[in-house]
Amino acid sequence: GGVTIVPIPESRLPSEWIKLSLAAYYVLACAEASSNLSRYDGVRYGLELDPDQHADGDSDMTPLERRISATRVLGFGDEV
Repeated sequence: GGVTIVPIPESRLPSEWIKLSLAAYYVLACAEASSNLSRYDGVRYGLELDPDQHADGDSDMTPLERRISATRVLGFGDEV
């Protein structure tokens, strides 16, 4: 199996579709990245750290939420 790519000339697409396609791409790309990164919560895999030492001062968070937050803050770059 495989995929056959069929080129479609821009002249056959309404210009509004072309404008909206970039916005749709960015929404879908961000959603996919978020979904892929959600598995890295630090509970099963990740950094071994004490979440209380790395807490951001949010006292409304549960211990599990503090651990997930600390793991993501320290384990990922600013873009995440």
